[in-house]
Amino acid sequence: LLHPDDRLAAMPAIAALVNGSAPGFDFECRIPDGTGGWRWLHVRGTTISCDREGKPAMANGFLLDTTEIRGYEEHIRRREVELRDSESRLKNAMKLGRMSPWEYIFATDKIITDRQLSEFWGFGDYYERKEPIGREALESRIHPDDRKYVSRQFDQAVTNGENFEMGFRIGVDDRTRFVHFIGEAVFEEGLPVKLVGIAQDLTSL
Repeated sequence: LLHPDDRLAAMPAIAALVNGSAPGFDFECRIPDGTGGWRWLHVRGTTISCDREGKPAMANGFLLDTTEIRGYEEHIRRREVELRDSESRLKNAMKLGRMSPWEYIFATDKIITDRQLSEFWGFGDYYERKEPIGREALESRIHPDDRKYVSRQFDQAVTNGENFEMGFRIGVDDRTRFVHFIGEAVFEEGLPVKLVGIAQDLTSL
């Protein structure tokens, strides 16, 4: 009745209990379900008494049908693979679109982002040190004509916990670059604690 792939493990384990070379067995195997498929069983047995010669005389154990549990586990594994694939596609799409996630923490007045955006702003060394970028450092890169506008939008978002969207220019290595920022507020216990969003490099688009 056992699945051919399971016999090599199951039969020697049972034989070992019967001949006394092992005190018990514990394995999983498959048996036909009567519809052309297979059901999974968790099988455990233990010797509970021996005869005068020390040979096993009695054993007990259990059979547990684990088919549904394995089905759930397989479903979870498939979902994990699908999620990893989706995350990989999203990362590739964001990279191709020159988009980067960012997070601004109100309490520290600093921004956390990825390598791409850090280098775009001219702060690749911060990323290498795993150091958040301070707001003042970022503001120093903003084009003078855009600085008041960006600061006002950002202050309003921080103060009121409001979402925002804006485009502006930054200067890095004597070059002007164009960036588009989208952000939304994250609240805890009714209070805004951070902004999260996406920044896109529009310079070459």
